[in-house]
Amino acid sequence: MALFHRMIKYRYLTCVYVLVVVLPAAPQPMQAQRGIRFVPDAMHAKRYHILAGADSLALFWYDDTLRKPYLHQVHAPGGQVITRGYPLLTRPEDTTDHPHQVGIWFTYEDVNGTDYWNNSAWPQPNRAGQLGAIVIDSILQKQAGNPATLRYIARWKDKIGNALLREETTLHFGIAKNSYIINRQTTLTALETATFGDAKDGLLGMRVSREMQVPWPGDTSGANGHYLNSEGLRDNAVWGKRAPWVVLHSQWHGETVSILIADHPQNPGYPAYWHARGYGLFAANPLAQKSFDPTMPAKSTQLATGQSLSFKYGMVIATGKQPMSARQASKLAGKMK
Repeated sequence: MALFHRMIKYRYLTCVYVLVVVLPAAPQPMQAQRGIRFVPDAMHAKRYHILAGADSLALFWYDDTLRKPYLHQVHAPGGQVITRGYPLLTRPEDTTDHPHQVGIWFTYEDVNGTDYWNNSAWPQPNRAGQLGAIVIDSILQKQAGNPATLRYIARWKDKIGNALLREETTLHFGIAKNSYIINRQTTLTALETATFGDAKDGLLGMRVSREMQVPWPGDTSGANGHYLNSEGLRDNAVWGKRAPWVVLHSQWHGETVSILIADHPQNPGYPAYWHARGYGLFAANPLAQKSFDPTMPAKSTQLATGQSLSFKYGMVIATGKQPMSARQASKLAGKMK
């Protein structure tokens, strides 16, 4: 918590943190004094442009046809787009796999047999009849400032259209030196008995841009991302391992973008397994076990009607000259306790 108190004067109530942090950087003007605001899209009722001063931070996109809300077109200070555009706003360099992986989202693959992770406006044929939808019913709060707050209520509708879970999410957006901060708090309340099965696809997901992908041998795509977790594992070795935190960083035109996602000790399943793939999926999954480690028994989390489960995340996106070191990441993660 102390980390966020120092970065911006706000008490973030968060349990799992996604931090995109930039370390020592050349002086660069920021819009910290101007704060963050939400600007409705002129052409679409269910889209908000999230602006940090005059600069784009992200697009909050929750059209019902998308079957779940996204933070899309997420930027780092300096203008780098750190999330993939495909399939909503495709850029020439985008890969075209997994059309359900868009921007930043919060879903799970198996709740009472309904798949919320693979749901999208472009469903895969082999998922027919299994997909649910997450529909926002109301925006409860849009408050500009530094931090700014966006709060909404949504329903998780199962594969036959019944409301299974009620979601209440609060997103806080802030600006610090060379950094954008996004904190998320989500509470899921069961409208009927709900069981989260042991599934690898969940829970907090992010699909990064081509530049943030881990390069493969002979790769000439421009990918130059690298993972590092708290146990010292790197790149593709971080997948399927438990860890308090994972960093992803990439070099862009002489600057570095570093993304730290850190799990909080109070979250269910701490420390989370990391569904972090070289092709660009960066996700923390606290609800699965056997899906990542076949030597472990399958895990099941059940909510009786009226019971709730809360998850909290924080995200900081920043630019700098050097990637975040393990020491720095560990220090930042430790302050979140």
